[in-house]
Amino acid sequence: MLVLFWGVISRAGLTRQSLYFGTVFFVIELILSKDKFKYSHLVLLLQPIILSIAGSGFYNFLRFGNFFDNGYAYNTTFPDGVKEAVRQGMFSLVHIPGNLYFLLLKGPEAVRVSEVSFVLKYPFLKASEWGMGIFFTSPFFFYLFRSNLRDHRILVLLIGAIIGIIPALTYAGVGVWQYGYRYALDIYPFLFIILASVFVKDKVTTLAKTVIIYSLLFNLYMLGSIWNIYPFS
Repeated sequence: MLVLFWGVISRAGLTRQSLYFGTVFFVIELILSKDKFKYSHLVLLLQPIILSIAGSGFYNFLRFGNFFDNGYAYNTTFPDGVKEAVRQGMFSLVHIPGNLYFLLLKGPEAVRVSEVSFVLKYPFLKASEWGMGIFFTSPFFFYLFRSNLRDHRILVLLIGAIIGIIPALTYAGVGVWQYGYRYALDIYPFLFIILASVFVKDKVTTLAKTVIIYSLLFNLYMLGSIWNIYPFS
């Protein structure tokens, strides 16, 4: 079991190093565990992470002569908007407001009759290639606000999600050519567990079912807009 855990953690981190930030949840949960805390357990948890970071760093050194250079800065396929952001720094606090906007607030694009007019034409709305906020693509996440933060595990999950999204929020690219906000995938496991806790005692109400059905229809409609496929057209 330990070997399997090591393999999953280390390989996941090698493909997407920002996932390491999500291990903060496991570290805090281990420390707050009712069982007697042992540093040996913490070492076992962190060992595959340290080894994979070291391996990735050595690979970077062989490629670029720098332990911390992962090659992102040499990407020549960035669109102009992202290239401008990269000039501000590949990872920088200056990118946080923009990424928060795309994570939480960005909605669909209006389909206008012309670029100088705000008169809309069918299908009226389309998915933005720059992404959309998670509350638009997954309005069920509004139920997160009903979670019980007095439960320490829910609080730790929330802390893990916040820390886990930090790399994406400070990154120069908001994730263009995507549906929704793809970097949120890093924290969805934490959010889904919190959501599940909301319905442990409460039944899935008619309102909740309606939100789920609405989400399905909305996303089908928005996904169709990517290929210009619309109902009734």
